[in-house]
Amino acid sequence: KATRYSHAHQVAFSASERLDERILQVHHQILVNRNHPISIAKFLQESPQDPAKRNFYPKLQDHLLTCILGKEFDGDEEEYTDEDRNTIRLSNGKIFAVRTLRINYTTYNVRWDYELINPRTDHCMVMV
Repeated sequence: KATRYSHAHQVAFSASERLDERILQVHHQILVNRNHPISIAKFLQESPQDPAKRNFYPKLQDHLLTCILGKEFDGDEEEYTDEDRNTIRLSNGKIFAVRTLRINYTTYNVRWDYELINPRTDHCMVMV
């Protein structure tokens, strides 16, 4: 039986976020702001049976290590030791929720374009 989990960490639809429209050279842009902090400890305690939270913190550390070390993305299959993971410390034990992602791409006629993805609008579905 499928279980539905509520996520109190979602950013309110009315929250204002502005992406830098001049940056087209990068593949994607997620707004960097600290308006919506989420305590990792509290996040993990809420709905602990949620499968998305299984091994969340070590997976987060692995992902961050891969990015920091400049390794190619491999689906986060890179294996790190606990000693490696312990080199990652998150400021105040928080992560931050954002509501907008922009993906830049080249169109069929070789022009730059982008798509904004916001889960609280009509443009919330993504097909990969």
